[in-house]
Amino acid sequence: MVATFIGGLLGFYFWRTRSIRQRNLELHREVASQTNELRQINEELQQTSEEVSRQNNEIQKIYDELTDSIHAAEVIQKAILPGKDLLEEYFGSIEIFYKPKDVVSGDFYWCAQIENRYFLAVVDCTGHGVAGAFMTFIAYETLNQVLRENQHLNAGQIVSQLNQEILSSMNRYQSGKVNAGMDVSLCILDKDKNVLEFAGANNPLYLIRQDEILVYKGDKQGIGGKQKSENYQFETHSVLLQKNDQLYIFSDGYADQIGGENRNEKYMYPRFRDKLLKIRELKIHKRISTLENEFENWRNGYEQLDDVLVVGFEIK
Repeated sequence: MVATFIGGLLGFYFWRTRSIRQRNLELHREVASQTNELRQINEELQQTSEEVSRQNNEIQKIYDELTDSIHAAEVIQKAILPGKDLLEEYFGSIEIFYKPKDVVSGDFYWCAQIENRYFLAVVDCTGHGVAGAFMTFIAYETLNQVLRENQHLNAGQIVSQLNQEILSSMNRYQSGKVNAGMDVSLCILDKDKNVLEFAGANNPLYLIRQDEILVYKGDKQGIGGKQKSENYQFETHSVLLQKNDQLYIFSDGYADQIGGENRNEKYMYPRFRDKLLKIRELKIHKRISTLENEFENWRNGYEQLDDVLVVGFEIK
């Protein structure tokens, strides 16, 4: 009886030992298999990490190259803008509020002289940033070309010729595929006659005389882009100037800026005109700095939506 009991215990012991040994072998195989899978996953993760790192390096390289190109474009764009000394030589008392939305701008100002005629333009090209900047280079060179080849045209004729040259260079009129163009305000000051010629493509001229503001509207037609008719001719406005007249040409970036107390409305042109009238007694540099402060206060932290350019000058 005792022997049978002991034999049973020994049998259970050996069975149990064999079961544990077999289970340990199974666990060892399972651990080895999972370890191998983890090793493979780790190798794949390592490869993925290296690939991500390589792609990040490529992206950074491309970003650096683009940034360098944009800053190079910024240098070139600043180089084509007339300096303050030249502007004052041509127009006397003149100030500019120029605030690109990005590093480079789709807005620019331009001036030239031929004999006793002094030319001043504000140009607002389609878009802003890099796309707008490329258009400014085209517009700048085309303006110079038109003036070199047509020195005695009036303001409307110059803007009309600029329109035709831009249409030709962009191949816009036939293709109908690219809506690239610009808005322009062009002034020609004849100091001998004390007369100002103005022509505008979508943009106006504001003249403040004493306590009123006179608006000379530009044609409702842009340069390039969609045309009302083939060979469209822009109107020339002739203004007999008086001492202390204040004149402003500008792009639409100021009036179109969203902001205000609730940050949900545009500044708009009526408010802009009212502001110009309110600050008319200030010196011109103070008027422009006041416009800058007004713009920032109106923006009230809201994103700047477009390039901003306001040029003001006065007749002494």
